[in-house]
Amino acid sequence: MDGLWVVGEFEQDQYMGKQKVLTWKAHYVAGWDHALGEYRAFVVDSNGRGSVFRGELNDDSFAIISLEEVDVSGQSFRLRMVWDMSEPANSRWLNEGSLDGKNWFLIEAYTIEPM
Repeated sequence: MDGLWVVGEFEQDQYMGKQKVLTWKAHYVAGWDHALGEYRAFVVDSNGRGSVFRGELNDDSFAIISLEEVDVSGQSFRLRMVWDMSEPANSRWLNEGSLDGKNWFLIEAYTIEPM
């Protein structure tokens, strides 16, 4: 949309051990929200989740952090996704979680490879 928003479609097979349990799918929209003066991202997925994220651009990385959410057990949590381009030959994407919004644990990480 005039260079302001980007749309991403994601799909990932998920396994327990060696057995595939599901194919996760998600639809992301991310960009600059002029009225709020910040980056925003919105995601909906095949697990029935819908989330809103705030974005932060820092030098060679871009991170989106979800607004506080509650999981099905009532536990508060946040997600953070980071695109780290500080080493172009070894750019990475990180998916992290936090139960308190301060201490982050790694969920998954991937090296970004050009297509």
